[in-house]
Amino acid sequence: VMLVIRRFAENHWALAERIHELVVINRIGRATSSSLILDDLAELLFEECRKLLNFSAFYLVLYDQEAGELDFRLHHNQQGRQPRKRKRRGEGAIGWIIQNNQPFLIRDWDRSQHEAKQQAVIVGRTPRSLIGVPVSYDGRVLGAISVQSFESSAFDESDMNLLVTLADQVAVAIANARLFTELDAYRSELE
Repeated sequence: VMLVIRRFAENHWALAERIHELVVINRIGRATSSSLILDDLAELLFEECRKLLNFSAFYLVLYDQEAGELDFRLHHNQQGRQPRKRKRRGEGAIGWIIQNNQPFLIRDWDRSQHEAKQQAVIVGRTPRSLIGVPVSYDGRVLGAISVQSFESSAFDESDMNLLVTLADQVAVAIANARLFTELDAYRSELE
């Protein structure tokens, strides 16, 4: 009887967690479809991801194809929001995501042989586990999202899949926001 009750409780907890994830994904989807300002979108994504994942650092990086640079649009760590910065396209683990247009999961930094780890540039404390996913739209890489933790095995495949789903929704919003910015600049030129 105790085993049945325990399994029921575990299944109930897992179902409640999945429902919570779907609610957050839906909320992000609705908000991203109406957000045309990239910084607002970045903050929204950070706040919603914080509800779903336990991380020490969060990155939303946009890829500026013309300049060949990575625009670290939003970087939050344990000290709070960090200043925006730019790096060359191939630099770091984020650069690996942009070049390969593939997600990755590193559960244990010390044991991993992943290529993204080989490209990583560590500043400060070394993360123990991390996820990186591309933000792609219509076959083009627009940027990347990464979450990092100072604990090993903080993330698993379901966390990576969740981040991939969020990145897919964010990609549409980024493409729309960029188009809106271009149209607004064109309109200003015409005036």
